[in-house]
This record gives sequence, C-alpha cells and structure tokens, in this order.
Amino acid sequence: VLRPRASEFVMGNTDVELTGTWTKNPTTANVTITKMFTGEGFNATTMVPNFNLTLNKVKDAGEGEEQKKTPQNLTKGEGYTWTATLGAGNYEITESNADVAGWTRTKTGDWSFTITEEDLGNSKSISLINTYTKFTDAEVDLSALIKKTLEGGDKMPAGASKTFTVKLTPVQQSGTTYVPIEGGTAITGTADCSTNTTNVGFMFSSLTDNKLTFGAEGTHYYLVEEVTPAGANAIPGMKYDDSTYILTIEVKKAEGKDEYVATPSIIKLA
Repeated sequence: VLRPRASEFVMGNTDVELTGTWTKNPTTANVTITKMFTGEGFNATTMVPNFNLTLNKVKDAGEGEEQKKTPQNLTKGEGYTWTATLGAGNYEITESNADVAGWTRTKTGDWSFTITEEDLGNSKSISLINTYTKFTDAEVDLSALIKKTLEGGDKMPAGASKTFTVKLTPVQQSGTTYVPIEGGTAITGTADCSTNTTNVGFMFSSLTDNKLTFGAEGTHYYLVEEVTPAGANAIPGMKYDDSTYILTIEVKKAEGKDEYVATPSIIKLA
C-alpha cells in the first residue's frame, strides 16, 4: 500500500540573515530669504538702516476664530540675506522701518509662501523686492514771479545798460523779523529791459529753467531786494528800487498724489 509522505522543510547549513535600512522622513526645509532694494537715487544703507523682517507661520482661522500667527526664527546672513529652517505650512513675511518720507514703496516677491511636503529635505529660495519711487518735486518759476519794470528808460544816457539785478537771500523767522540762514546761498537774477520795459521777468542762470525745486514738505523764506550797482556802475540819475520783500514758499504733499506742490506768496517789508 502506498502512503503519502508528510511535507518536509529542511534548512541548509548556511545561515540566512535578513537586513533592512530605515530612513526617517525629513520634516523641514532650508529656506534662504534674499531682500533687494531698487529705485533711482535710493540708498538702502543710509535711508532704511534700521529696517527689520518678521517671519510668521500662518494657520487659517476656523469659524469664529482669529488667524493664528506663530513667529519663526530668522538667522541673519551676509548682506540682505536670512536663513530659516521651516516645516510644512503657510508663511508670511512682514517688514518694519522700511518707509521713507517723500518716497513710495512697492513690494514684490514672495512675501507669502508655502512649504509643501515635497519641499521637505530640500532647499528653497525666497526673494523680496522693495521698489522706491521719489515723489515729484514741487517747482516755483521765479521768472514768472519776480519781474522788473523800468520807468523813464528813454531818458537814460546813451549806451547805459538796461540790465538790472535782483538777489534772493534764504532767511528764517526770528520773532517778527527775518535773519539770514547760516550757510545759506543767495540767488541772483538779471532782467534785460533794453527792448521791453514792463514786467520783464528776472532770469536766474544758476537755476534750471529759472525754477526753485523742493523735495520735502516745509516753509521757505527768501529776502528779495534789487541790487544797486556800486560807484561808477550806477546809472547817473537812476533811482533804483530800494524796496525789500519776503517771498514765502509753502510746500505740501498733494492730496491723493505722490507729489509735492508749492504755494508762493510775497509781502513787502519796506
């Protein structure tokens, strides 16, 4: 009678060793943040020396809750760079002490960003850009404001010069009087009345297009007086105008615009 034999498993003389490698999944990403400043005439070193960045992890708010923001550590690097080690989530960067009077600031770049699961274990670069644009300067056309009228020009000696000079001296109020500003530079202009004797605008060669320009709010004062030629340079019989005036220029930012406007006014002192 044939009988089936029981199944057998026989180990050989060689040992079997099973090995495996377990790697912990990365939980953070290395983030480098680079800040850039642009703008014609803008110098970040001198104009925003104390600006600061703040990095927060942002968690969306549930119903009836406020958005939760958790500060994250930033490590300052060389120049305008920072590094951070961040887990998965949503982040935002804010800055302080970055506004400059007389300039508009436009922000572009990755001020809000996300670290995904795919980013973990890798490096990520973030760029932040501030573009500054200077407000438009206010202008005052002195040639349209200060003019010369010559009376009796036909009685002047033949060949006598009909060119007259005016001087504007920067001054400041001191009580009820005006005193020169230390270090202030006077401005001179000339008016040629040889072909026209009425309301001839003074030309100021030291100024571009005869215009004073102002790039900040403030009030400016100028003492205005005609220059009487000395000695033989004076025209015989000419009575020069010995009046003195104060030119006041008030500069303010235009409402709703990134520009300054100037309002001039003149009062006669004597």
